This record gives sequence, structure tokens and C-alpha cells, in this order.
Amino acid sequence: MKKLLLIILFLSIRWTAYSKSVYYPTQFSSAPWNEWNPNYKYESTNFVIFWGAKVGANPATYADANLRFDPAAIAANLEASYNYFVNTVGFHDGSGKLGLYKMIIVMNDTYNGAGGPTGWAFGGAYDEMIGAMWIHPNATRDPYVIAHELAHAFQSQNRIDFKPTGGGFNNYEPAGFFWEAHANYMRCLQYPTFASDDLPRWLMTRHFHLASTRHHYSTFKWLMNIQQNFGGVNTVNRLWRESNANETAMETWRRISGWTQAQLCTNMYDYAKREVNFDYPAQGFGADIRAQINIYKTSAAENHWLWREHTILTQISATTNRYIVPKYMAPQDYGMNIIPLHPNCSSNTVHVKFKGHTEVNGQAGWRWGFVEVLSNGTTSVYGATQSSSDGEATYTLTNASSKLYLVVMGAPTAKHDYVWEPGHPRIHRYPYELRIENAMPEGYQPNFRADLKALYPGSAHPNGGGWVASTATVAASVYVGPKAVVVGTSNLTGSVTVNGTARLQNVTAGNSVSFTGNCNVYGGNYSGTAQVTDAAVLFNSTVSGNAIIKENGWGYGVTYGGSNVIVGGDAEIGSCSTGGTYLQTPHGNNGRNNCDGLGATHSSNIDINSSYSNFSDAQMAWTAIGCGGGPVPGNIAPLATATTSYVSPWETIAALNDGFTPANSNDKSNGAYGNWNNPNSTQWVQYTWPASYTISSVQVYWFDDNGGVLTPTTATLQYYNTSTNAWVNVGAVPLTKNAFNTLAVPNVTTDRLRINMLNTTQSTGLLEWRVTGTPASSLMSEIAVAPKVTAVASEAGLTVYPNPVQSAFQVNLTGFKPEEDVTISIFDVQGKVVFKQNVLKQRTVKLNKSQVAGGSGLFLINAEGLSGRATGKVILNR
Repeated sequence: MKKLLLIILFLSIRWTAYSKSVYYPTQFSSAPWNEWNPNYKYESTNFVIFWGAKVGANPATYADANLRFDPAAIAANLEASYNYFVNTVGFHDGSGKLGLYKMIIVMNDTYNGAGGPTGWAFGGAYDEMIGAMWIHPNATRDPYVIAHELAHAFQSQNRIDFKPTGGGFNNYEPAGFFWEAHANYMRCLQYPTFASDDLPRWLMTRHFHLASTRHHYSTFKWLMNIQQNFGGVNTVNRLWRESNANETAMETWRRISGWTQAQLCTNMYDYAKREVNFDYPAQGFGADIRAQINIYKTSAAENHWLWREHTILTQISATTNRYIVPKYMAPQDYGMNIIPLHPNCSSNTVHVKFKGHTEVNGQAGWRWGFVEVLSNGTTSVYGATQSSSDGEATYTLTNASSKLYLVVMGAPTAKHDYVWEPGHPRIHRYPYELRIENAMPEGYQPNFRADLKALYPGSAHPNGGGWVASTATVAASVYVGPKAVVVGTSNLTGSVTVNGTARLQNVTAGNSVSFTGNCNVYGGNYSGTAQVTDAAVLFNSTVSGNAIIKENGWGYGVTYGGSNVIVGGDAEIGSCSTGGTYLQTPHGNNGRNNCDGLGATHSSNIDINSSYSNFSDAQMAWTAIGCGGGPVPGNIAPLATATTSYVSPWETIAALNDGFTPANSNDKSNGAYGNWNNPNSTQWVQYTWPASYTISSVQVYWFDDNGGVLTPTTATLQYYNTSTNAWVNVGAVPLTKNAFNTLAVPNVTTDRLRINMLNTTQSTGLLEWRVTGTPASSLMSEIAVAPKVTAVASEAGLTVYPNPVQSAFQVNLTGFKPEEDVTISIFDVQGKVVFKQNVLKQRTVKLNKSQVAGGSGLFLINAEGLSGRATGKVILNR
């Protein structure tokens, strides 16, 4: 018996030693916080819940239902989230002060005394000791608010336990947005259906910078992409554990990944391009978002929530197919434009000339490229990522029933840290122009808004030809432009104008009100000479007088009237009838108060971006591809093997055909070919293909470091004539720095090209060498019989099994170091990238035929890491 008592005593002591204590904050010693007593407290394993005297010892039976709560039920939800965040997500390991103390929960509005805790819900910490949460009883009716706010408590706990001397995105305004974005991400991890939370706001602000406080609760999608493609949830956790003082989350990610700013931009674009179809398969995130989008698209009652989902370009010239992004829609830092393209050529090959307005600021940069969404609505195929501020690209749909998009992201060449609410004029923006061949951008296709017209039956208005739903009342005196729509119970009278691509639903308007641009207006009353234009969004608002709502202005249940009220930029302000120019949400950092009457010349309204004018036709010149049948010319350089007379040990011949677009002639961020130290000597680089191609042009980007490697003084292109076994001169390659140099080739068919180059004083080099060509007949024959081939030789370092492929296959990477990340790219025989993915440290990658654009025939696989490159071929059977 004595032995049994000793065991029981030992277990009791051990349990006491390892159970958590309650930490009592210093604030609790002062009124009204000292109202609690042992009867106003509830403890669970990891939490202690405090409340005030107002609701008494049994708050579950309190008379006021708004303040009634069950502490045990709240604790159960808290413990479930605690277990998930610690044991599943690994956001905290339970050590440090979290291992000593129970997290504190304070119930708001339950205290009698003045100055007690009030409000909806907040998360943080007490005394730099333990995470805490302050929450209203009504916010605890389900586990969802609890999960978000508990994430905030864990964010603070991470700082307390792991970064006590700085970091944790604490006390640094530009990092503040990340607290809310990450807390919503954490909630999504536990409750994935919240992936579509607040989607309408996100859809209309995706072109804003990533840290914009106009959507900081909704920017968690880039974290979903990190989870999926850049190291999993642990990488997201590392952002908090390894952050330094005065860093934003993007800067931390760049630093811990060992990237340059250019590489960060490229990897941020990997997220931006997935926004087309919300390609976030982990935990069903993307499926949930797509389901919500489908509700908006198919429900007449919900359709108006698709605010600014896509960017409508401004047409410069229908003759030359030139367009420009509206100034207010130009992407900001890591913000994006998603532009649907509607092919109108039987080849389904689209050609784009892109040119950015680099003159707007010193850090202007872009990433852009094509995204194809297959007819199943879930599979996306990605074109090559483009980084040039002046370049061309083509893309051929894998299936005529697919949808095609162009995605453009703002990619600053240097980091920008924005304080809370700087306002639209004080934010860098990156405008650009496009020339589009063989497709019409959204808003210019013949069946524009056919889906909307089907959703709201009606007819064309006799005055202007725009669509008016049969449920709407529009007077004959009202002008409705051919692309505008008026639906729902709208009632328009007088000389109201609805033009551009404006969308009105349940709107009452009279007098001389004007709705233009791509504005989206739901409900409300509009009178006088008010103007709603550009991409402004208004919901159940009242606008009168000569008020102007423009650009990205947003109003929800507000009243604007009086004289000379202008709301634009990215402003969200309350009701106002005092004349003034309001281009930002009021905040101390931008010096604005709501309806303060300050004018256009106030410092907050002075744009930090320089003005710009449209490019000339000469500046937007291109090499047209036409709309003929047969193979479409493409960059076939990635299919070639590159060799050289000499390459410097610290440079790489692999840079020639890696598909990179340099920013300038000294941009070595993706490697460079150079032959230093060989001054005043002729050196050569050569491409060799496994079969012949018909070449139409080459594009050469010279490497020039203004030192030992300079642009050649002479350079000549040659092709190999297999009939005579001799090299034949084609012509002189142009010698311009900081640009691609194009040399037309008069339909030469060959399997080898060579560039000879000489600088009379220094050595020479190249950053990129593109070749435009199509398969010759011999190669087409090879592809035609490819399904009958029983085996394909695999190059060292990369094997494919099975090969040929019926459906699924795997790529085995054996030639890379275990610690290095590897990127896999798959090219078709025209050189088009049909698949690209950073597979990180995986060495066995499982793929499906449908991921390779659903095609068949011969494809080249390229795997590249820091230590080098491996290539192989794969045959996809029909």
C-alpha cells in the first residue's frame, strides 16, 4: 500500500510540474480589469478565459443573448485550433513561454466599469509573456473568428519565444499587412472553405500592391502558392521564425531563399499566373475559390460581385491592334492584370508585343506571359515567363476549346516599403502597352458579354444598342452604349448616359448623370450631373450634384453630393459633400481626414510616378507571324545543344538558350556566356539540333560588362550546309547593346547555326540567342512515327519512365546535388514551353500527359539546378 501511495504522489507531483500556469497580466490589477475573481474564470489545458462581473459566474445563462456565452464550448474550439496550429501546422513547437503559461482569453463588453475591454475581436500578447485574445461573445458562436484571432496570438508568441530582440514583423508599418493575411491563411489551413473569403474585394484589387491595406485580409493566396510550390507550410512558418527587424514578408522570403530581387519577382509571378484559375490544389483551396466564382457567374443575384475580375484595355488603334493598360489599372508591386484573349485565327496561335513605360519611375519592371485554361475548367497550362520590358511572345492553344489569358505583374527592380495607407498617388505603378495579333482582348471580341445577356434576358436599347434587361426600365431619351448593360430593376430617365463597358444593376438615375468606362454600379440613386467613370465601384450609394467618382474609387452605402467632390485613386471614404479631391483612404500617414476639402495640389495627391505618352507605331513595331496554317514559327533554341570555341570557367554556355529575357546587356542574373580573356580573337557559339529546321530569323542579346567583355565589333551568322559539308555565311548580326538584335534568315533549312564574333580590343559574350524556326519535313516525319518507337535514349542525369507514355510517367533526376533546387521545363518541337515547375529538392517527379498541354508526339525535357543542366526526350502516345 505504501508503494502504491508513493507512485500516486509521484504522478501528482509530475503532473503539477508539467501543467501550465496562469500568468496574470499587470493590467489585471487595475479597475475595471480587476473585476474578475475565481468565479469569473475558466481554464482548459492551454487556455484561461477571463470575463467581467456584468455577466456573473454563469455567463451561459446571462439575460442578454448578445453577451451570453459558454466558456467550455469556447475552450473546446480554442483547443482544437491550438492542436492544429502546433501539432499539424508546426507554427509553434510549444516550447518557451508557451510551454509555461496558458494563453489568455478576455471576453469583451462583459465588464461593468468604464474603460473595460470592448470591440469585436483582437489577438496579440500580454506583457511580452504570453499570447492573448480579446473577443466579444458574439464572435465566438463558431470557431472561425477564434481561429483567425488565435493565429494573431501565435504570431505574437513566435516573436516572444523565437525573435525577442527584433523581427516577427513587429513595430514596422510596411510589414503590418502580413499579420492579417497570414492569420486568414492559418484559418484557411484549418478550415479550407475560407479560401474564398471576401473574394469580391480581392477580385477588384488584384492590381494593387501586395501589401495594400485595401485588401490585406485577402492576400493570403501567395502563401498558398508557397505551400504548394516553394517548400510547403514550413516555408511560411520560417517567414516568422527567421524574419529580421524592419523587413516585409516578401523581403524575408527573398533573403532566406538566397534570391536576387529579379528572382523574387519571377517567383512572385509564379503565384500571379495561378490567379487566372486559382491553381491552388492543396487542401482544395483552388476548388473552393472556383466554386464561388462559378456561383457569381451563374447567379443573376450574385453576378455583380465580379468587380474588375479582368482588366479591360484601352484601344489605341484598331488598325494596328494596339492597346494600353489604363493608368489607374496599371499593376503595382506584385499586383497583376489578367487579360482574357480571344483567338480569331484558325491556327489558334497568338502573338503579343509588350513594351513597358520604363520612364514612369526608376524601378519599373514586369513579368508577363500566357496562361491557358483547358476546357475541363481546372487544368492550367503556362507559357514561358517573360521579363523583358520590350519583347514579343507567341503561344499556341493546345485545344481550340481552351481559354487564353495574358497575365502581367508589376515586378519592381528594387524593393519598396509602403507605410500604412500611403494612397494611390504615392504608390509605384507600372504601365505598359500591347500589340496583339490573332486575338482580341476582353471587351473587343464580337460576343462580349454574351454570358451576361443570357443571364439577364432583355433586348438592345434603341438609343445606343446596349443591353437592357426586360426587368429594367430605361427611357428612350437615355443613351446606352453598345457594350454597356443595364439589368435588374434599374430605372433610368432623363438624359442619363451609360457608355463604355459600364454595368448597372438596380440603379435609379435621372437628370444628366453619366456612367462610363468600366464602372460597376449596384443599387443606389444618382442625380444631377454626377459622373461615375473608369473602374469605379459603387454599392447602394447616393451621388448627386457634380460629384465625380473615378479610377478605382469604391463606395459602399455612402452619399456624395454638393459641389466639386472628386473621389478616385484607391479611395474608400465615408459620405462627403465638401468639395475636394480624395484619392486615398484617410490616414495620418497621408495627411488626410475624411471629407477634409483638400484639393488636387495637396502633397498627398501629387503623383510619384512620372507622366508618359503613348509609344509611336515605330516603337511598337514587330515581326508579324500572320494567320497561315501549318507549323507556326517559334523559338527553337531550347531544343538545341549549345557548344562554343571557348567559355570562361565562371560563365556558362547554358545561358544561351535558357529562355531568359535580360533587362540589359550586363544582366547576369540568369547566367551569361563569355570568352574572357581572348581579346581581338574570333570566337564562336553554335547550336546543333537533332533534326533539321527551317530558320526565319535569329535574335541575339549581347553581353557587355563595360570592361573585359564588350559587344563585338563584327559578328556573322552562319548555317551548315549538309550537302556541301561547309559553313555558309547568312549575314552580319546587328551590334546594339541592351536589346535583342534581329537578323532575318532567308528560309534556310539546317540542323546547325553558328555565330562568329570579334571585338578588336576585348573579349565577347552573349546573354541569350533565340532562333525562330519551324520543323522541316524530316522532323515532322520523325514525330509522326514517334508513337511506334519502343525506347528513347536518356541523357545522363535525367531518365523518363515509362517512355513512350500512355498517361502517367515519372522523371528521375540523378545528376543533381541533394541540397539544390531543380526546375523542370518541357518544350514541344517548336520550342514552346508547355510545362514548367520548380520541383525543389524532389528527385522523382510524377507527371501526367494532360500536364504537358494534353499533347502527343516528341517533347524535350530540361532540368536545371545550380550545378548544371540535364536533358532528355519523352514521347507521348496518342
